[in-house]
Amino acid sequence: MATPMPQAAALETRHELDLRIARIAHAQAEAEALRLSFRPMGLEQPARLVLDIERLKMPALDQELRSVHLECEPSMQARPDAPELAEWACQGPVRWRGGQADWSLGWRSASDLSAIQVRLAQGSSELVLDLPLVGKRMVAQARRLSAGWMQRLLPQWQWQGGRIDGRLEHTAPSQWRGELKASALAAQTPDGRFALAGVALSGPFEIANRAHGQLSVAARSTLTAGEVLAGPFYVGWPEGSAVSLDLAMVGQGGRWQVDRLSLGEDGFSAAVSGRLDNSGSGGWVQAADIAIGIDLDRHYERYLGGVMTWLGQRDVSARGQLDVRVGLAENGRLTRLDAALEDVGLRHPAGRYDLVGVTGELGFRDDGDDEARTALGWRRLGVSGLPLEAGRLVAVSRGGELVAQSPVVLGLFGGSITLDALRIRPFDAEGDRLSAAVELRDIDMTSLATAFRWPAFPGRLDASLPRLRYSGERLTVDGELDIEAFDGSIDIGALAIERPFGVAPALSADVRMRGLDLQPMTEVFGFGRIEGRLDGDIVGLRLLDWRPVAFDADLRSQESGRRRISQLAVEQLTSVGGGGSVSGLQGRLLGAFDSFSYRRIGLSCRLANDVCEMGGIEGEDGSYTILQGSGLPQITIRGFQRRVDWPVLLGRLQAMLRGAAPTVE
Repeated sequence: MATPMPQAAALETRHELDLRIARIAHAQAEAEALRLSFRPMGLEQPARLVLDIERLKMPALDQELRSVHLECEPSMQARPDAPELAEWACQGPVRWRGGQADWSLGWRSASDLSAIQVRLAQGSSELVLDLPLVGKRMVAQARRLSAGWMQRLLPQWQWQGGRIDGRLEHTAPSQWRGELKASALAAQTPDGRFALAGVALSGPFEIANRAHGQLSVAARSTLTAGEVLAGPFYVGWPEGSAVSLDLAMVGQGGRWQVDRLSLGEDGFSAAVSGRLDNSGSGGWVQAADIAIGIDLDRHYERYLGGVMTWLGQRDVSARGQLDVRVGLAENGRLTRLDAALEDVGLRHPAGRYDLVGVTGELGFRDDGDDEARTALGWRRLGVSGLPLEAGRLVAVSRGGELVAQSPVVLGLFGGSITLDALRIRPFDAEGDRLSAAVELRDIDMTSLATAFRWPAFPGRLDASLPRLRYSGERLTVDGELDIEAFDGSIDIGALAIERPFGVAPALSADVRMRGLDLQPMTEVFGFGRIEGRLDGDIVGLRLLDWRPVAFDADLRSQESGRRRISQLAVEQLTSVGGGGSVSGLQGRLLGAFDSFSYRRIGLSCRLANDVCEMGGIEGEDGSYTILQGSGLPQITIRGFQRRVDWPVLLGRLQAMLRGAAPTVE
């Protein structure tokens, strides 16, 4: 039971105590410019103890406080374990420069000064320090402590929330050991490259002060919940997880040497070592060695989904087993990669790629003269809807480049695609990331058209492309694609694709058609029946997300051979002309004939800004001729709308392909 200070009457003759001390030094604490004032109990006021310290240093805790001020009401009681000894106690509000005003400080001290206990509290949070001045070790206990106290350990982080409970024992000069339980930790670096949210973990740890102000941290914990962001890597663990965490690092501020950082749970393991520097404006990784083993069926979304989203590959599904060893140099530059893949599969939700059964070893080197070998095989490689058959890559990597040692041959629709002299530089920001000579042989056009949901038409595709290049986000092709179709030829040149595997891919090309047999072509496309031959050019073709947004097309029939057109085809051409008409007496007799002779057909469209500038063989009075008849009955189709909305024209074409032929007015 606390004994009150002597009665005021007995103290009336006593004087106030004012003690000034220049410096007190101890292994556990150091204080400078102390002033201790004692005001005895008066008739209307209790006894007061006032302590002012200009500077208080606690080296073991790496703490230094300035302008500390404490006021409290002292009391004295007998110690339960030693009644002959008294115990002094005092508790009251404390403040210091830069600190908040709602802190309280209390201490208990044996009369022989063999031990002191200090209690620092704020609301329900408290930090209790047992400071044995003789013999025993210093012990710190945290109860419901705010995560803001972590600011002293990691000053480069902005701590936003969380609770810490634990016990810390001073085991040797500048060394601590204890148990930690943390919940709902939230923090981030000022640049936002690192962040924590809702992190909960518990386990033993050790902290030691090293030379030059460095701090050594070692911990073995179990992570049960939380989210972590580190550059492009994001990982989230739901409540109730059980992830082992093993950490050992030395550093100060934003510079750390990570000797060991490992994470593990069933089906996943990761180990990291290296140097981190978050103190400047450059890259935060100075050197790192990373080893990861992952069951993709179970853990792809958790551990790799974030970085794939950062790469623009959201909602990709994966399967198989992947083991990777990565070496990073300054600014996070990849210098080494060794991967073992077992039945790995990746599928893009929009069908841009679909890899099945990838098995083998992949090696990459960009570090001096060191080299690595690759031997990968796959059962299927789907690209933009094309089901490429099984293939194999054998390559050597050196100097940041992967060079195939033999041609890569892929089967497609009864034919083949051969990549020769294949070279891959995946991290080349300015040059070609991929280059190869490409041979396409005997690919069935009916199957190819079906894959792209076009009307099926017969033909074969052959091409010899001396160079295919992928630079930046642009795929370009030297040479032409030669398509044999409808007893004629279709040549596609100046072919380029921007963002082929990204968002909103864009294709550009020039198309030249010569001698196409119109009869099978119009029958395939449900256009009616036209006999004759067609030449055409589509210059400046541009597709955005595989939809036409610009081109300059000019289609012309050849003026030789048999040329006839059915009544249905006449009606379709009239509709394409955007409100055209069939002129002359013959137009009024249109319904009496099944087909007609014609001299020539011509139609052009220049598409820009969703508007098609229409034209034909010749024009007069604002109109243009689409079909010029021959013989009897002679018909002429004219168009009167020069500017037609592209969606309207596209709708007409789609209606024709569905067999919904418009009527002729």
